[in-house]
Amino acid sequence: MTVEPGALIEASGIRRGAGGEVILWADRSMDFGGTVLAQGGSDGGDGGFVEVSGLETLDFTGTVDTTAPHGATGTLLLDPDIIAIVGSGGLTPALQDGIWSATEDPGIRVLGPNIIQRLLSNNNLRLEATQGIAIATNVVLNSPHDLTLQAPQIVNFFPNIFMSQLGGGDLILNAPLAADGSGGTIRFVGAQGIYNLLAAGQTGSTGNISLTAARSVEFLGGSQLNATTLGTGNGGLIEVTAPLIKFSGVSNGGIASGARSEIAATGVGNSGGIVLQSQDRIEISQGAILSTNNRGVGQAGLMSLTTRQLEISGESRLGSGVPSLLTANLAQNARGSSAGISLNASESLKILHGAQVTSDSDGQGSAGSITIHTPNLLIQGSSSLGSPTGMSSSIGRSGVGTSGTITITTPSNGQVQILDGGVIHSVNQGAFHLGDEYKYSPDLR
Repeated sequence: MTVEPGALIEASGIRRGAGGEVILWADRSMDFGGTVLAQGGSDGGDGGFVEVSGLETLDFTGTVDTTAPHGATGTLLLDPDIIAIVGSGGLTPALQDGIWSATEDPGIRVLGPNIIQRLLSNNNLRLEATQGIAIATNVVLNSPHDLTLQAPQIVNFFPNIFMSQLGGGDLILNAPLAADGSGGTIRFVGAQGIYNLLAAGQTGSTGNISLTAARSVEFLGGSQLNATTLGTGNGGLIEVTAPLIKFSGVSNGGIASGARSEIAATGVGNSGGIVLQSQDRIEISQGAILSTNNRGVGQAGLMSLTTRQLEISGESRLGSGVPSLLTANLAQNARGSSAGISLNASESLKILHGAQVTSDSDGQGSAGSITIHTPNLLIQGSSSLGSPTGMSSSIGRSGVGTSGTITITTPSNGQVQILDGGVIHSVNQGAFHLGDEYKYSPDLR
């Protein structure tokens, strides 16, 4: 199928009408150079939906607009077999403008960050690949519209590669199983990651980061998810759903793997929090960090982890003493509060080898509570430098406010073990009053 430059397909709403659907499918090759308009009406109505698909090859050089002056922007879907996001000169032939070309290897579509930005200017953009998506260059976006990447495997092959959104749109990654049952993985390795930020000096709100995988989500060796607000406005929610969720290790430069939904020292607003949901296992290890710290002014969001088995363990490198860490602290000079940490493990929760869970306050405001629900809790050991494994909710020397409650709830036949130097720690070095140091609440129902 060929849609030549100058051709126009329109399914826009009239006055108070929503944009319609335009679906262009080709059993073999699609060469699209025209224009599709599926806009919302001038007085009301949302934008429409446009799909452009070629079963074997897709050459997309055209324009699509699903905006709505008084409604929600619609969606553009492009769905080849494999998508490689590269910079100019990243592959042969070099794509100086980042435009996909049907002259390249059949089934593989090469896409530059600039064409993603152009398509996002007038649409929410969905890039779906039947086999995989590889991110091989930095992608810096500035759009209020959402970008969705969906493929059985989504990988980031190279170190120091980042995908950043600065315009408030959501970043969504989905990894379902392929038709043959393979895939279902999102995997980042090295000093790289996905960032949805509100920059210092900016006003507005960041979008959310959402990752869903049929098998696993892994951020290793310094890779991160980050939805921090440095300006004036609210930060986004980080949400990860998969049977296995793993954050582990640090980069060669000492950057910790992890997830951060923070209010930075320059930030004024609320952070969205971190929600991890796993049917099987969540692992935070080898110096990885999950943080909802408040370093500025506002309300830090809740950190919530729900799974069957949860393990927080180890340090970044043997002998470093830098622990794996879940932290929801109120920093010195910060003003506001923290929503705290909620850990729910239906089978077991282990905090080992120097790892720590903290909700402390050195600023002006209340530290959040730490709430644990599990039938089996084990807090054991220390780091290689002797720092204890454990949990703390404290007011520091510069703190003015209230520390949170540490609540551990188990069934009547459950057990709580604190062994070999493990601690539950609560100290008030600041002003006002201290919450309950330790509340063990067996669920007798």
